[in-house]
Amino acid sequence: MMHPRPPLIPTDRSEALACAEAAYDRVQADPRQALRDGQRAEALARAERNPRALAAAYRAQGYAYVRLGTPSRGVPLLRSAIRVANRASDRRLRGLARVSYSSALLDAGRLSTARREFERALSDLDGVDAARCENLRLVIALGSGEIGPAVDSVDDALSILDQADDVLWSSRLRFNRGVALIEIGRLDEAERDLLGARRGYDRLGLAQAVLDCDAACARLESRRGRLPQALLLLDLHDQRAEELGLPISWALLTRGEVMIEAGLRVDAAFVIRRAHTGLADGGSAAGATEALVQLARTVSPRELPVEAREAALEAARALRVERRPARAAEAWCLVARAELAAGTPSMARRRALRAAGVFETAGWLGEARAARVLAARCAAQAGSPVLGRRDLALAREVRARGGVAAQVEELLVEAEIARLEGDPSASRRHVLRGLRLLDEHR
Repeated sequence: MMHPRPPLIPTDRSEALACAEAAYDRVQADPRQALRDGQRAEALARAERNPRALAAAYRAQGYAYVRLGTPSRGVPLLRSAIRVANRASDRRLRGLARVSYSSALLDAGRLSTARREFERALSDLDGVDAARCENLRLVIALGSGEIGPAVDSVDDALSILDQADDVLWSSRLRFNRGVALIEIGRLDEAERDLLGARRGYDRLGLAQAVLDCDAACARLESRRGRLPQALLLLDLHDQRAEELGLPISWALLTRGEVMIEAGLRVDAAFVIRRAHTGLADGGSAAGATEALVQLARTVSPRELPVEAREAALEAARALRVERRPARAAEAWCLVARAELAAGTPSMARRRALRAAGVFETAGWLGEARAARVLAARCAAQAGSPVLGRRDLALAREVRARGGVAAQVEELLVEAEIARLEGDPSASRRHVLRGLRLLDEHR
Protein backbone atom coordinates (compact mmCIF):
# COMPACT_ATOMS: atom_id res chain seq x y z
CA MET A 1 0.00 0.00 0.00
CA MET A 2 1.33 3.45 -0.97
CA HIS A 3 1.57 6.10 1.71
CA PRO A 4 1.55 9.82 0.89
CA ARG A 5 4.91 11.50 1.25
CA PRO A 6 5.18 13.89 4.21
CA PRO A 7 5.35 17.59 3.40
CA LEU A 8 8.74 19.21 3.11
CA ILE A 9 10.06 20.63 6.37
CA PRO A 10 10.67 24.39 6.15
CA THR A 11 14.32 25.35 6.18
CA ASP A 12 14.02 27.12 9.55
CA ARG A 13 12.71 23.86 11.06
CA SER A 14 15.17 21.40 9.58
CA GLU A 15 14.87 17.65 9.85
CA ALA A 16 18.09 17.57 11.90
CA LEU A 17 16.82 20.11 14.44
CA ALA A 18 13.44 18.41 14.76
CA CYS A 19 15.19 15.05 15.27
CA ALA A 20 17.55 16.52 17.92
CA GLU A 21 14.72 18.14 19.89
CA ALA A 22 12.66 14.95 19.75
CA ALA A 23 15.67 12.98 20.99
CA TYR A 24 16.09 15.30 23.97
CA ASP A 25 12.39 15.05 24.86
CA ARG A 26 12.62 11.25 24.71
CA VAL A 27 15.52 10.87 27.14
CA GLN A 28 13.46 10.23 30.28
CA ALA A 29 11.27 7.71 28.47
CA ASP A 30 14.03 5.70 26.78
CA PRO A 31 17.57 7.12 27.16
CA ARG A 32 19.18 4.43 25.00
CA GLN A 33 16.90 5.15 22.05
CA ALA A 34 17.26 8.88 22.69
CA LEU A 35 21.04 8.49 22.44
CA ARG A 36 20.69 6.73 19.08
CA ASP A 37 18.27 9.42 17.88
CA GLY A 38 20.69 12.12 19.01
CA GLN A 39 23.51 10.48 17.06
CA ARG A 40 21.28 10.33 13.98
CA ALA A 41 20.43 14.02 14.47
CA GLU A 42 24.15 14.81 14.63
CA ALA A 43 24.73 13.08 11.29
CA LEU A 44 21.80 14.96 9.71
CA ALA A 45 23.04 18.27 11.15
CA ARG A 46 26.47 17.73 9.63
CA ALA A 47 24.89 16.90 6.27
CA GLU A 48 22.78 20.06 6.47
CA ARG A 49 25.70 22.11 7.82
CA ASN A 50 23.30 23.34 10.47
CA PRO A 51 25.10 24.49 13.65
CA ARG A 52 21.88 25.01 15.65
CA ALA A 53 20.81 21.44 14.93
CA LEU A 54 24.31 20.18 15.74
CA ALA A 55 24.28 21.94 19.12
CA ALA A 56 20.84 20.48 19.88
CA ALA A 57 22.06 16.99 18.90
CA TYR A 58 25.06 17.27 21.19
CA ARG A 59 22.77 18.38 24.01
CA ALA A 60 20.42 15.41 23.53
CA GLN A 61 23.30 12.91 23.50
CA GLY A 62 24.95 14.46 26.55
CA TYR A 63 21.73 14.38 28.55
CA ALA A 64 21.12 10.75 27.50
CA TYR A 65 24.54 9.74 28.82
CA VAL A 66 23.77 11.46 32.14
CA ARG A 67 20.49 9.54 32.44
CA LEU A 68 22.29 6.30 31.60
CA GLY A 69 24.55 6.84 34.61
CA THR A 70 27.66 7.91 32.69
CA PRO A 71 27.95 11.69 33.15
CA SER A 72 31.66 11.58 32.33
CA ARG A 73 30.68 10.76 28.73
CA GLY A 74 28.01 13.44 28.67
CA VAL A 75 30.16 16.36 29.87
CA PRO A 76 32.32 16.79 26.71
CA LEU A 77 29.26 16.55 24.45
CA LEU A 78 27.43 19.22 26.43
CA ARG A 79 30.53 21.42 26.36
CA SER A 80 30.50 21.05 22.57
CA ALA A 81 26.80 21.96 22.53
CA ILE A 82 27.57 25.26 24.29
CA ARG A 83 30.45 26.03 21.94
CA VAL A 84 28.46 25.33 18.76
CA ALA A 85 25.37 27.24 20.00
CA ASN A 86 27.61 30.21 20.76
CA ARG A 87 29.09 30.00 17.26
CA ALA A 88 25.56 29.96 15.83
CA SER A 89 24.68 33.08 17.91
CA ASP A 90 21.70 31.20 19.39
CA ARG A 91 21.48 32.64 22.90
CA ARG A 92 18.54 30.50 24.03
CA LEU A 93 20.10 27.23 22.84
CA ARG A 94 23.37 28.21 24.51
CA GLY A 95 21.53 28.75 27.79
CA LEU A 96 19.67 25.44 27.53
CA ALA A 97 22.88 23.59 26.71
CA ARG A 98 24.60 25.25 29.66
CA VAL A 99 21.79 24.11 31.99
CA SER A 100 22.29 20.51 30.84
CA TYR A 101 26.05 20.92 31.19
CA SER A 102 25.63 22.21 34.75
CA SER A 103 23.47 19.19 35.60
CA ALA A 104 26.09 16.79 34.25
CA LEU A 105 28.87 18.56 36.20
CA LEU A 106 26.81 18.25 39.35
CA ASP A 107 26.42 14.51 38.85
CA ALA A 108 30.15 14.26 38.23
CA GLY A 109 30.79 15.81 41.66
CA ARG A 110 31.87 19.29 40.46
CA LEU A 111 29.44 21.34 42.52
CA SER A 112 31.08 24.78 42.44
CA THR A 113 31.62 24.63 38.66
CA ALA A 114 28.04 23.44 38.19
CA ARG A 115 26.72 26.38 40.21
CA ARG A 116 28.79 28.86 38.17
CA GLU A 117 27.58 27.41 34.85
CA PHE A 118 23.98 27.50 36.10
CA GLU A 119 24.21 31.21 36.89
CA ARG A 120 25.68 31.86 33.44
CA ALA A 121 22.81 29.91 31.86
CA LEU A 122 20.20 32.08 33.60
CA SER A 123 21.54 35.19 31.87
CA ASP A 124 20.52 33.66 28.51
CA LEU A 125 17.02 32.52 29.50
CA ASP A 126 13.68 34.05 30.51
CA GLY A 127 9.97 33.20 30.83
CA VAL A 128 9.16 29.50 30.73
CA ASP A 129 12.81 28.61 30.12
CA ALA A 130 13.85 30.42 33.31
CA ALA A 131 11.03 28.74 35.24
CA ARG A 132 12.31 25.36 34.08
CA CYS A 133 15.72 26.24 35.50
CA GLU A 134 14.30 26.15 39.04
CA ASN A 135 14.65 22.37 38.73
CA LEU A 136 18.40 22.63 38.59
CA ARG A 137 18.49 25.25 41.34
CA LEU A 138 16.83 22.67 43.60
CA VAL A 139 19.28 19.95 42.58
CA ILE A 140 22.22 22.26 43.31
CA ALA A 141 20.66 23.10 46.68
CA LEU A 142 20.40 19.38 47.42
CA GLY A 143 24.07 18.95 46.64
CA SER A 144 25.21 21.90 48.72
CA GLY A 145 22.80 21.35 51.60
CA GLU A 146 21.12 24.77 51.22
CA ILE A 147 17.68 23.21 50.84
CA GLY A 148 15.32 25.22 53.05
CA PRO A 149 15.21 28.49 51.04
CA ALA A 150 15.22 26.63 47.71
CA VAL A 151 12.08 24.54 48.31
CA ASP A 152 10.10 27.60 49.37
CA SER A 153 11.02 29.63 46.28
CA VAL A 154 9.65 27.50 43.45
CA ASP A 155 5.92 28.25 43.67
CA ASP A 156 6.15 31.11 41.16
CA ALA A 157 8.01 28.89 38.69
CA LEU A 158 5.40 26.13 39.13
CA SER A 159 2.61 28.61 38.43
CA ILE A 160 4.30 29.69 35.19
CA LEU A 161 4.77 26.06 34.09
CA ASP A 162 1.22 25.03 35.03
CA GLN A 163 -0.24 28.03 33.16
CA ALA A 164 1.80 27.01 30.11
CA ASP A 165 0.50 23.42 30.48
CA ASP A 166 4.14 22.32 30.57
CA VAL A 167 3.49 18.92 32.09
CA LEU A 168 7.04 17.65 31.61
CA TRP A 169 8.83 20.45 33.39
CA SER A 170 6.22 20.96 36.12
CA SER A 171 6.57 17.23 36.85
CA ARG A 172 10.34 17.55 37.01
CA LEU A 173 10.07 20.51 39.37
CA ARG A 174 7.61 18.68 41.63
CA PHE A 175 9.88 15.62 41.65
CA ASN A 176 12.96 17.59 42.65
CA ARG A 177 11.08 19.53 45.30
CA GLY A 178 9.72 16.26 46.66
CA VAL A 179 13.23 14.83 46.94
CA ALA A 180 14.39 18.01 48.69
CA LEU A 181 11.46 17.91 51.11
CA ILE A 182 12.38 14.36 52.11
CA GLU A 183 15.83 15.62 53.09
CA ILE A 184 14.43 18.25 55.45
CA GLY A 185 11.78 15.95 56.92
CA ARG A 186 8.62 17.49 55.41
CA LEU A 187 7.35 14.08 54.38
CA ASP A 188 3.64 14.73 53.73
CA GLU A 189 4.50 17.63 51.41
CA ALA A 190 7.13 15.45 49.74
CA GLU A 191 4.60 12.71 49.09
CA ARG A 192 2.18 15.14 47.42
CA ASP A 193 4.91 16.42 45.13
CA LEU A 194 6.24 12.96 44.22
CA LEU A 195 2.78 11.55 43.46
CA GLY A 196 1.96 14.63 41.38
CA ALA A 197 5.21 14.22 39.46
CA ARG A 198 4.53 10.53 38.94
CA ARG A 199 1.08 11.26 37.46
CA GLY A 200 2.60 13.76 35.06
CA TYR A 201 5.39 11.43 33.98
CA ASP A 202 2.95 8.54 33.55
CA ARG A 203 0.70 10.72 31.39
CA LEU A 204 3.70 11.48 29.16
CA GLY A 205 4.86 7.85 29.04
CA LEU A 206 8.25 8.61 30.62
CA ALA A 207 9.10 5.21 32.07
CA GLN A 208 12.46 6.06 33.62
CA ALA A 209 11.09 9.18 35.29
CA VAL A 210 8.21 7.13 36.76
CA LEU A 211 10.81 4.74 38.17
CA ASP A 212 12.70 7.67 39.69
CA CYS A 213 9.50 8.64 41.51
CA ASP A 214 9.05 5.07 42.77
CA ALA A 215 12.59 5.00 44.16
CA ALA A 216 12.06 8.37 45.86
CA CYS A 217 8.78 7.14 47.36
CA ALA A 218 10.64 4.11 48.73
CA ARG A 219 13.08 6.47 50.44
CA LEU A 220 10.15 8.44 51.84
CA GLU A 221 8.58 5.28 53.27
CA SER A 222 11.91 4.39 54.84
CA ARG A 223 12.07 7.81 56.52
CA ARG A 224 8.61 7.15 57.93
CA GLY A 225 9.84 3.86 59.37
CA ARG A 226 7.75 1.73 56.98
CA LEU A 227 10.58 -0.53 55.91
CA PRO A 228 8.58 -3.43 54.35
CA GLN A 229 6.70 -0.97 52.13
CA ALA A 230 9.97 0.67 51.12
CA LEU A 231 11.55 -2.67 50.17
CA LEU A 232 8.46 -3.71 48.20
CA LEU A 233 8.58 -0.48 46.18
CA LEU A 234 12.27 -1.07 45.47
CA ASP A 235 11.63 -4.66 44.36
CA LEU A 236 9.02 -3.43 41.88
CA HIS A 237 11.37 -0.65 40.76
CA ASP A 238 14.27 -3.01 40.07
CA GLN A 239 12.07 -5.50 38.22
CA ARG A 240 10.73 -2.80 35.92
CA ALA A 241 14.18 -1.24 35.42
CA GLU A 242 15.57 -4.63 34.41
CA GLU A 243 12.77 -5.04 31.87
CA LEU A 244 13.65 -1.64 30.39
CA GLY A 245 17.42 -2.20 30.52
CA LEU A 246 17.96 0.83 32.78
CA PRO A 247 20.64 1.30 35.49
CA ILE A 248 19.64 0.81 39.15
CA SER A 249 22.75 2.06 40.96
CA TRP A 250 20.98 5.00 42.60
CA ALA A 251 18.09 2.77 43.66
CA LEU A 252 20.61 0.34 45.16
CA LEU A 253 21.79 3.18 47.40
CA THR A 254 18.22 3.67 48.60
CA ARG A 255 17.91 -0.07 49.21
CA GLY A 256 21.13 0.03 51.24
CA GLU A 257 19.76 2.89 53.34
CA VAL A 258 16.58 0.91 54.07
CA MET A 259 18.60 -2.19 55.02
CA ILE A 260 20.73 -0.17 57.41
CA GLU A 261 17.58 1.17 59.05
CA ALA A 262 16.38 -2.44 59.38
CA GLY A 263 19.66 -3.48 61.04
CA LEU A 264 20.81 -5.61 58.07
CA ARG A 265 24.32 -4.15 57.95
CA VAL A 266 26.06 -7.04 56.18
CA ASP A 267 23.42 -7.22 53.43
CA ALA A 268 23.42 -3.44 53.14
CA ALA A 269 27.20 -3.35 52.67
CA PHE A 270 26.96 -5.85 49.79
CA VAL A 271 24.25 -3.81 48.05
CA ILE A 272 26.01 -0.48 48.57
CA ARG A 273 29.30 -1.81 47.18
CA ARG A 274 27.41 -2.80 44.01
CA ALA A 275 25.98 0.71 43.85
CA HIS A 276 29.42 2.27 44.40
CA THR A 277 30.94 0.22 41.58
CA GLY A 278 28.16 1.14 39.16
CA LEU A 279 28.25 4.84 40.02
CA ALA A 280 32.04 5.10 39.99
CA ASP A 281 32.33 3.23 36.68
CA GLY A 282 29.72 5.53 35.18
CA GLY A 283 31.63 8.64 36.24
CA SER A 284 29.08 9.75 38.86
CA ALA A 285 31.50 11.08 41.46
CA ALA A 286 28.64 12.53 43.52
CA GLY A 287 26.90 9.15 43.59
CA ALA A 288 30.09 7.29 44.42
CA THR A 289 30.67 9.62 47.37
CA GLU A 290 27.10 9.06 48.58
CA ALA A 291 27.91 5.35 48.50
CA LEU A 292 30.98 5.96 50.68
CA VAL A 293 28.76 7.62 53.29
CA GLN A 294 26.37 4.68 53.22
CA LEU A 295 29.24 2.19 53.48
CA ALA A 296 30.49 4.01 56.55
CA ARG A 297 27.05 3.50 58.11
CA THR A 298 27.31 -0.25 57.65
CA VAL A 299 30.38 -0.50 59.94
CA SER A 300 29.34 -0.86 63.57
CA PRO A 301 31.19 1.73 65.71
CA ARG A 302 30.61 -0.41 68.79
CA GLU A 303 32.13 -3.56 67.27
CA LEU A 304 34.75 -1.98 64.97
CA PRO A 305 35.38 1.59 66.18
CA VAL A 306 38.68 2.05 64.33
CA GLU A 307 37.32 0.74 61.02
CA ALA A 308 34.14 2.77 61.46
CA ARG A 309 36.10 5.97 62.05
CA GLU A 310 38.34 5.41 59.01
CA ALA A 311 35.38 4.70 56.73
CA ALA A 312 33.54 7.80 57.94
CA LEU A 313 36.66 9.97 57.61
CA GLU A 314 37.10 8.88 53.99
CA ALA A 315 33.53 9.89 53.21
CA ALA A 316 33.78 13.19 55.10
CA ARG A 317 36.97 14.19 53.31
CA ALA A 318 35.53 13.35 49.89
CA LEU A 319 32.45 15.46 50.63
CA ARG A 320 34.58 18.34 51.88
CA VAL A 321 36.53 18.28 48.60
CA GLU A 322 33.22 18.39 46.71
CA ARG A 323 32.13 21.34 48.91
CA ARG A 324 28.97 19.67 50.16
CA PRO A 325 28.91 20.79 53.80
CA ALA A 326 25.61 19.25 54.89
CA ARG A 327 26.52 15.83 53.51
CA ALA A 328 29.97 16.17 55.05
CA ALA A 329 28.31 16.92 58.39
CA GLU A 330 26.48 13.57 58.13
CA ALA A 331 29.82 11.83 57.72
CA TRP A 332 31.38 13.80 60.60
CA CYS A 333 28.52 12.57 62.83
CA LEU A 334 29.53 9.02 61.90
CA VAL A 335 33.12 9.90 62.86
CA ALA A 336 31.81 11.22 66.19
CA ARG A 337 29.92 7.98 66.88
CA ALA A 338 33.08 5.98 66.24
CA GLU A 339 35.07 8.26 68.55
CA LEU A 340 32.40 7.91 71.21
CA ALA A 341 32.64 4.11 70.96
CA ALA A 342 36.44 4.36 71.14
CA GLY A 343 36.26 6.24 74.44
CA THR A 344 36.86 9.87 73.41
CA PRO A 345 33.44 11.45 74.14
CA SER A 346 34.65 15.07 74.49
CA MET A 347 36.13 15.13 70.99
CA ALA A 348 33.03 13.39 69.64
CA ARG A 349 30.75 15.98 71.28
CA ARG A 350 32.62 18.85 69.65
CA ARG A 351 32.20 17.21 66.22
CA ALA A 352 28.49 16.59 66.82
CA LEU A 353 27.88 20.21 67.83
CA ARG A 354 29.69 21.55 64.76
CA ALA A 355 27.62 19.22 62.57
CA ALA A 356 24.41 20.41 64.25
CA GLY A 357 25.26 24.01 63.35
CA VAL A 358 25.83 23.04 59.70
CA PHE A 359 22.53 21.15 59.59
CA GLU A 360 20.60 24.05 61.08
CA THR A 361 22.08 26.46 58.54
CA ALA A 362 21.09 24.08 55.73
CA GLY A 363 17.57 23.56 57.09
CA TRP A 364 18.10 19.85 57.77
CA LEU A 365 16.16 19.97 61.01
CA GLY A 366 15.83 16.22 61.62
CA GLU A 367 19.59 15.78 61.26
CA ALA A 368 20.22 18.86 63.43
CA ARG A 369 18.14 17.41 66.25
CA ALA A 370 19.85 14.03 65.94
CA ALA A 371 23.30 15.67 66.08
CA ARG A 372 22.39 17.55 69.27
CA VAL A 373 21.06 14.33 70.83
CA LEU A 374 24.38 12.70 69.90
CA ALA A 375 26.19 15.59 71.61
CA ALA A 376 24.07 15.00 74.72
CA ARG A 377 24.96 11.32 74.65
CA CYS A 378 28.65 12.22 74.44
CA ALA A 379 28.28 14.58 77.41
CA ALA A 380 26.58 11.86 79.44
CA GLN A 381 29.33 9.34 78.64
CA ALA A 382 31.89 11.97 79.68
CA GLY A 383 30.10 12.14 83.06
CA SER A 384 28.57 15.61 82.58
CA PRO A 385 24.77 15.51 83.09
CA VAL A 386 24.59 19.33 83.09
CA LEU A 387 26.00 19.57 79.56
CA GLY A 388 23.86 16.61 78.54
CA ARG A 389 20.69 18.36 79.75
CA ARG A 390 21.67 21.52 77.91
CA ASP A 391 22.30 19.64 74.66
CA LEU A 392 18.97 17.80 74.97
CA ALA A 393 17.12 21.08 75.58
CA LEU A 394 18.68 22.56 72.45
CA ALA A 395 17.74 19.41 70.51
CA ARG A 396 14.08 19.79 71.53
CA GLU A 397 14.02 23.37 70.34
CA VAL A 398 14.43 21.92 66.83
CA ARG A 399 10.90 21.16 65.66
CA ALA A 400 11.57 17.94 63.88
CA ARG A 401 11.64 14.30 64.89
CA GLY A 402 13.46 11.45 63.28
CA GLY A 403 12.40 7.85 62.86
CA VAL A 404 12.07 5.25 65.58
CA ALA A 405 15.83 4.75 65.95
CA ALA A 406 16.34 8.48 66.61
CA GLN A 407 13.49 8.59 69.13
CA VAL A 408 14.85 5.55 70.98
CA GLU A 409 18.32 7.10 71.13
CA GLU A 410 16.83 10.23 72.67
CA LEU A 411 15.12 8.16 75.36
CA LEU A 412 18.34 6.27 76.09
CA VAL A 413 20.22 9.54 76.52
CA GLU A 414 17.48 10.70 78.92
CA ALA A 415 17.89 7.45 80.86
CA GLU A 416 21.68 7.83 81.07
CA ILE A 417 21.45 11.44 82.28
CA ALA A 418 18.84 10.52 84.90
CA ARG A 419 21.14 7.74 86.14
CA LEU A 420 24.04 10.20 86.44
CA GLU A 421 21.76 12.57 88.37
CA GLY A 422 20.98 9.79 90.86
CA ASP A 423 17.37 9.20 89.76
CA PRO A 424 17.18 5.45 88.88
CA SER A 425 13.36 5.40 88.74
CA ALA A 426 13.31 8.12 86.05
CA SER A 427 16.06 6.28 84.22
CA ARG A 428 13.99 3.11 84.28
CA ARG A 429 10.89 4.93 82.96
CA HIS A 430 12.82 6.26 79.96
CA VAL A 431 14.20 2.79 79.17
CA LEU A 432 10.74 1.22 79.37
CA ARG A 433 9.32 3.89 77.04
CA GLY A 434 12.07 3.10 74.55
CA LEU A 435 11.35 -0.62 74.74
CA ARG A 436 7.62 -0.03 74.19
CA LEU A 437 8.41 2.11 71.17
CA LEU A 438 10.61 -0.62 69.72
CA ASP A 439 7.93 -3.26 70.34
CA GLU A 440 5.30 -1.14 68.56
CA HIS A 441 7.67 -0.56 65.66
CA ARG A 442 8.54 -4.26 65.38
